[in-house]
Amino acid sequence: MATGPLRNLAVSVVESSPGTFHWKLTEDLVVDLDASMNDFSSWTAAMDAGVEAMRRCADDPSVGPRASGRPSSEWH
Repeated sequence: MATGPLRNLAVSVVESSPGTFHWKLTEDLVVDLDASMNDFSSWTAAMDAGVEAMRRCADDPSVGPRASGRPSSEWH
């Protein structure tokens, strides 16, 4: 059961040099949480790896990644 508000997470893919891609996971579009250390040869491979990293942020995949200890009235 969800105990906190849903976190505002996003995955983006950057091309660090032509043909070399990396994913980046951010929260609230301003806080960098994680990024790939490995190179990916395609945008799709980097995006898939980034989405998998986002999935790992959720204890329960049916409700998504939740913030702990803060009621949703404190968000916004």
